[in-house]
Amino acid sequence: MKYPFVELLTGVIFYLAAVQSGNEVMFLKNLVFLSAMIVVIFTDLEHMIIPDAVTLPLVGAGIVFAALPHAAHAAGLQVAPVTPGVREAVLAAAAGFGGFYALAVFGELLMKTEAMGGGDIKLAAGMGAFLGWQMLLLGLFLAFFLGSVIGIALMAFRGGGVRRQQLPFGPMMAAGGIIAVFYTAPLIQWYTSMLDRIWSMT
Repeated sequence: MKYPFVELLTGVIFYLAAVQSGNEVMFLKNLVFLSAMIVVIFTDLEHMIIPDAVTLPLVGAGIVFAALPHAAHAAGLQVAPVTPGVREAVLAAAAGFGGFYALAVFGELLMKTEAMGGGDIKLAAGMGAFLGWQMLLLGLFLAFFLGSVIGIALMAFRGGGVRRQQLPFGPMMAAGGIIAVFYTAPLIQWYTSMLDRIWSMT
Protein backbone atom coordinates (compact mmCIF):
# COMPACT_ATOMS: atom_id res chain seq x y z
CA MET A 1 0.00 0.00 0.00
CA LYS A 2 2.88 2.35 0.78
CA TYR A 3 4.59 2.08 -2.59
CA PRO A 4 1.53 2.92 -4.74
CA PHE A 5 0.97 5.98 -2.53
CA VAL A 6 4.60 7.08 -2.92
CA GLU A 7 4.39 6.64 -6.68
CA LEU A 8 1.09 8.53 -6.87
CA LEU A 9 2.42 11.41 -4.75
CA THR A 10 5.60 11.59 -6.82
CA GLY A 11 3.65 11.61 -10.05
CA VAL A 12 1.35 14.42 -8.89
CA ILE A 13 4.24 16.56 -7.66
CA PHE A 14 6.26 16.00 -10.85
CA TYR A 15 3.21 16.90 -12.94
CA LEU A 16 2.72 20.14 -11.03
CA ALA A 17 6.42 20.93 -11.42
CA ALA A 18 6.24 20.34 -15.17
CA VAL A 19 3.14 22.50 -15.56
CA GLN A 20 4.21 25.42 -13.40
CA SER A 21 7.98 25.70 -13.84
CA GLY A 22 8.94 28.73 -15.89
CA ASN A 23 11.81 27.13 -17.85
CA GLU A 24 13.87 23.99 -18.17
CA VAL A 25 16.44 25.00 -15.56
CA MET A 26 13.80 25.75 -12.96
CA PHE A 27 11.98 22.53 -13.78
CA LEU A 28 15.18 20.54 -13.20
CA LYS A 29 15.96 22.49 -10.03
CA ASN A 30 12.52 21.93 -8.56
CA LEU A 31 12.55 18.30 -9.66
CA VAL A 32 15.79 17.68 -7.74
CA PHE A 33 14.51 19.45 -4.63
CA LEU A 34 11.07 17.86 -4.62
CA SER A 35 12.52 14.39 -5.24
CA ALA A 36 14.83 14.81 -2.25
CA MET A 37 11.91 15.93 -0.06
CA ILE A 38 9.88 12.85 -1.00
CA VAL A 39 12.82 10.60 -0.12
CA VAL A 40 13.24 12.39 3.22
CA ILE A 41 9.56 12.03 4.13
CA PHE A 42 9.31 8.30 3.66
CA THR A 43 12.84 7.38 4.77
CA ASP A 44 12.52 9.29 8.04
CA LEU A 45 9.04 7.92 8.70
CA GLU A 46 10.15 4.32 8.17
CA HIS A 47 13.73 4.31 9.46
CA MET A 48 13.94 7.45 11.65
CA ILE A 49 16.96 8.67 9.71
CA ILE A 50 17.71 11.25 7.02
CA PRO A 51 20.65 9.95 4.95
CA ASP A 52 23.70 12.16 4.35
CA ALA A 53 23.55 10.85 0.78
CA VAL A 54 20.44 13.04 0.37
CA THR A 55 21.16 16.12 2.48
CA LEU A 56 24.82 16.81 1.66
CA PRO A 57 24.44 16.71 -2.15
CA LEU A 58 21.33 18.86 -1.69
CA VAL A 59 23.46 21.69 -0.28
CA GLY A 60 25.89 21.59 -3.19
CA ALA A 61 23.18 21.23 -5.81
CA GLY A 62 21.25 24.20 -4.40
CA ILE A 63 24.31 26.44 -4.67
CA VAL A 64 25.07 25.22 -8.20
CA PHE A 65 21.51 25.90 -9.36
CA ALA A 66 21.63 29.36 -7.76
CA ALA A 67 24.64 30.15 -9.94
CA LEU A 68 22.76 29.37 -13.17
CA PRO A 69 21.30 32.48 -14.87
CA HIS A 70 17.79 31.11 -15.42
CA ALA A 71 17.55 29.75 -11.88
CA ALA A 72 18.80 33.01 -10.40
CA HIS A 73 16.06 35.02 -12.09
CA ALA A 74 13.13 32.65 -11.69
CA ALA A 75 11.44 31.95 -8.42
CA GLY A 76 10.37 28.32 -8.62
CA LEU A 77 6.88 27.09 -9.25
CA GLN A 78 5.42 30.40 -8.09
CA VAL A 79 6.87 33.91 -8.18
CA ALA A 80 8.57 34.51 -4.84
CA PRO A 81 9.60 37.89 -3.38
CA VAL A 82 13.34 37.18 -3.68
CA THR A 83 15.06 34.44 -5.61
CA PRO A 84 18.30 33.09 -4.10
CA GLY A 85 21.51 33.87 -5.89
CA VAL A 86 24.77 32.18 -4.91
CA ARG A 87 25.47 34.47 -1.97
CA GLU A 88 21.98 34.11 -0.52
CA ALA A 89 21.99 30.35 -1.12
CA VAL A 90 25.25 30.00 0.84
CA LEU A 91 24.05 32.28 3.65
CA ALA A 92 20.65 30.58 3.88
CA ALA A 93 22.33 27.17 4.02
CA ALA A 94 24.64 28.40 6.79
CA ALA A 95 21.71 29.97 8.65
CA GLY A 96 19.66 26.79 8.40
CA PHE A 97 22.54 24.68 9.66
CA GLY A 98 23.51 27.10 12.44
CA GLY A 99 19.96 27.73 13.58
CA PHE A 100 19.07 24.06 13.86
CA TYR A 101 22.42 23.23 15.46
CA ALA A 102 21.70 25.85 18.13
CA LEU A 103 18.21 24.38 18.63
CA ALA A 104 19.77 20.94 19.04
CA VAL A 105 22.27 22.14 21.64
CA PHE A 106 19.82 24.18 23.72
CA GLY A 107 17.10 21.54 23.40
CA GLU A 108 19.44 18.86 24.68
CA LEU A 109 20.46 21.06 27.60
CA LEU A 110 16.83 21.72 28.53
CA MET A 111 15.36 18.26 27.97
CA LYS A 112 18.45 16.17 28.84
CA THR A 113 17.94 14.16 25.65
CA GLU A 114 18.51 14.61 21.93
CA ALA A 115 16.15 17.33 20.72
CA MET A 116 17.18 17.54 17.07
CA GLY A 117 18.88 14.89 14.96
CA GLY A 118 21.92 15.55 12.81
CA GLY A 119 19.89 14.73 9.71
CA ASP A 120 17.44 17.53 10.51
CA ILE A 121 20.32 20.00 10.86
CA LYS A 122 21.80 19.06 7.48
CA LEU A 123 18.36 19.04 5.88
CA ALA A 124 17.83 22.64 7.04
CA ALA A 125 21.09 23.56 5.29
CA GLY A 126 20.00 21.85 2.08
CA MET A 127 16.62 23.54 2.14
CA GLY A 128 18.29 26.91 2.68
CA ALA A 129 20.60 26.39 -0.31
CA PHE A 130 17.64 25.63 -2.58
CA LEU A 131 15.00 27.99 -1.22
CA GLY A 132 16.80 31.09 0.06
CA TRP A 133 16.06 32.66 3.42
CA GLN A 134 12.48 33.82 2.82
CA MET A 135 11.17 30.52 1.48
CA LEU A 136 13.25 28.68 4.09
CA LEU A 137 11.58 30.64 6.90
CA LEU A 138 8.16 29.91 5.45
CA GLY A 139 8.98 26.22 5.02
CA LEU A 140 10.26 25.90 8.59
CA PHE A 141 7.29 27.81 9.99
CA LEU A 142 4.98 25.39 8.19
CA ALA A 143 7.07 22.47 9.49
CA PHE A 144 6.71 23.57 13.13
CA PHE A 145 3.01 24.25 12.57
CA LEU A 146 2.44 20.80 11.06
CA GLY A 147 4.48 19.18 13.83
CA SER A 148 2.41 20.91 16.49
CA VAL A 149 -0.91 19.96 14.90
CA ILE A 150 0.09 16.33 14.38
CA GLY A 151 1.59 16.04 17.86
CA ILE A 152 -1.52 17.44 19.53
CA ALA A 153 -3.76 15.20 17.41
CA LEU A 154 -1.75 12.09 18.33
CA MET A 155 -1.87 12.95 22.03
CA ALA A 156 -5.62 13.47 21.81
CA PHE A 157 -6.24 10.12 20.11
CA ARG A 158 -3.57 7.98 21.75
CA GLY A 159 -3.17 9.57 25.17
CA GLY A 160 -0.09 10.54 27.14
CA GLY A 161 2.01 7.64 25.85
CA VAL A 162 2.68 9.63 22.69
CA ARG A 163 4.68 12.13 24.73
CA ARG A 164 7.32 9.46 25.24
CA GLN A 165 7.21 8.46 21.57
CA GLN A 166 9.76 10.16 19.35
CA LEU A 167 8.18 11.75 16.30
CA PRO A 168 10.47 12.38 13.31
CA PHE A 169 10.65 16.04 12.35
CA GLY A 170 12.22 15.50 8.92
CA PRO A 171 8.88 14.74 7.22
CA MET A 172 7.43 17.99 8.60
CA MET A 173 10.43 19.93 7.27
CA ALA A 174 10.18 18.27 3.87
CA ALA A 175 6.42 18.89 3.66
CA GLY A 176 6.97 22.52 4.63
CA GLY A 177 9.60 22.83 1.91
CA ILE A 178 7.28 21.36 -0.72
CA ILE A 179 4.46 23.73 0.26
CA ALA A 180 6.87 26.68 0.22
CA VAL A 181 8.00 25.84 -3.31
CA PHE A 182 4.44 25.77 -4.61
CA TYR A 183 2.73 28.44 -2.51
CA THR A 184 5.24 31.02 -1.23
CA ALA A 185 3.81 33.86 -3.30
CA PRO A 186 0.09 33.30 -2.54
CA LEU A 187 0.79 32.66 1.16
CA ILE A 188 2.81 35.85 1.52
CA GLN A 189 0.17 37.78 -0.44
CA TRP A 190 -2.54 36.40 1.87
CA TYR A 191 -0.49 37.24 4.97
CA THR A 192 0.21 40.78 3.74
CA SER A 193 -3.43 41.43 2.88
CA MET A 194 -4.49 40.11 6.29
CA LEU A 195 -2.08 42.48 8.02
CA ASP A 196 -3.39 45.36 5.88
CA ARG A 197 -6.97 44.55 6.95
CA ILE A 198 -5.98 44.36 10.60
CA TRP A 199 -4.06 47.63 10.32
CA SER A 200 -7.01 49.38 8.65
CA MET A 201 -9.27 48.32 11.51
CA THR A 202 -7.07 49.94 14.17
